[in-house]
Amino acid sequence: GHVEYYVALEMLLSAMRAIFIVMCNLKDEWTQQCEAVSYWLRFITTKRMVTQKGAADAPVSPHSTRVVLVGSHKDKLSPEVLSLLQSNWKTTIVQLQEKFKDELEIEPKMHFITCTAADESAMDL
Repeated sequence: GHVEYYVALEMLLSAMRAIFIVMCNLKDEWTQQCEAVSYWLRFITTKRMVTQKGAADAPVSPHSTRVVLVGSHKDKLSPEVLSLLQSNWKTTIVQLQEKFKDELEIEPKMHFITCTAADESAMDL
């Protein structure tokens, strides 16, 4: 999500069939998490639409553009906060799926990961 990588992202977004991982920091305030995820979903959608308009072949189905949502720093939060976030994201993802239904296929779950462990216990799959 860093500005200096935006040009590289433009090249990556030109792939007609792709899976995008959109991350947010679970330590951020709830509104910041939602804004970050929404920003990147809009960014992907906008860039994909421009790419598709310039493509010579037929339009790409929204199901060819999949999005996986990931929240980092789960190890820094209490079980109570994680439970609340899981509930909040479950509701929010349904709203995002509806909003972007014609452009993106958003996976129905936010995956929580730690940033300190490298084994499977670090991920909530």
